[in-house]
Amino acid sequence: MNKFLLTLSVSATLLSPTYAGNEVDAGALKYLDNLKTCTPFTFNYPHPFVPGFTAQNIIKGKLAGNCRVTFVMPGDKKLNCQFTPETVKLLTSEAIYEEARQNRYSGSTSDPASKRMSEECKM
Repeated sequence: MNKFLLTLSVSATLLSPTYAGNEVDAGALKYLDNLKTCTPFTFNYPHPFVPGFTAQNIIKGKLAGNCRVTFVMPGDKKLNCQFTPETVKLLTSEAIYEEARQNRYSGSTSDPASKRMSEECKM
């Protein structure tokens, strides 16, 4: 998968749960809370672009100081990430929390978090 598509997929997968409604909004906030501390947690939500598919964000815990997260995506694809502490801080910033609370997402493939994610995740 080319870097642009990988970055776009990771960004949409990480934060898209906030689009699905109040129950999922609370789950998105809980996911962010667990990501911030790298506490094992599995978050299931309707995929925003593939009707009928339930996506998963699986926080697996730390390994060598990095937070291991797997994103289960359509087409039997798994994106395995090793987020550095700096990337986790970007992905759990107050701005990201506020977007989740307001049920919106405004990231881009050129923002610092997306760039780091494209470097720290592999299919």
